[in-house]
Amino acid sequence: MNKGFFASGLLATCLLSGCATTELQSNTVRKVDSTQVTAVERVAKDAGVHIIWVNPPTRVRERKLKYSMTVKPKRDEDRSQGVPDRR
Repeated sequence: MNKGFFASGLLATCLLSGCATTELQSNTVRKVDSTQVTAVERVAKDAGVHIIWVNPPTRVRERKLKYSMTVKPKRDEDRSQGVPDRR
């Protein structure tokens, strides 16, 4: 009984781990490729076909950071002009 319970729990864990995503850890962002969607829908409309997008085409872009982690070195000019240290 315990072996069967353990095996089914292990199987469920393996199957559910396949649903996990690493999108948040990546420096890329997926967005819908609106130019390709528009082009395909235009051709479909001319042919009299209605499209329902299940998985629309996407474009991968690099994520733009809102902040910088660089540290600027202190300059001697700032100290001589009376600019206070930013600590």
